[in-house]
Amino acid sequence: TMKKVFMAFDVTQTDVNARAVGLAKENAKNNGVKLDLQVVGDVLSGVPEDKMFDIVMTNPPVRAGKKVVFEFYEQAYKHMVEGASIYVVLQRKQGAPSSEKKLTELFGNCETIAISGGYHIMKSIKE
Repeated sequence: TMKKVFMAFDVTQTDVNARAVGLAKENAKNNGVKLDLQVVGDVLSGVPEDKMFDIVMTNPPVRAGKKVVFEFYEQAYKHMVEGASIYVVLQRKQGAPSSEKKLTELFGNCETIAISGGYHIMKSIKE
């Protein structure tokens, strides 16, 4: 969706699940867009160390557990340029409060920018 809306953006998609990456490739093809980098790997382990991001968007894998989700936040932080934003979509019952606390600890800030149907969209900025 982001590549379709913002075609000039370089878009990297990563997932631990090879099927999810395959479905994203299929969706990209069906929408007439090409993703710049697709990676199957544990958290962000498959992303090159020097790859840096201005925006990170995630609906984290809550079923994988809090440790994995928090590791994603920590690795994302390392791959973000100064001033970059991370957007996290989570249901309250699936850990939004603990994610908000972790993001605040890591980034020094976290705001909930929208709530709808139990889903929270949180944003932190790397300062």
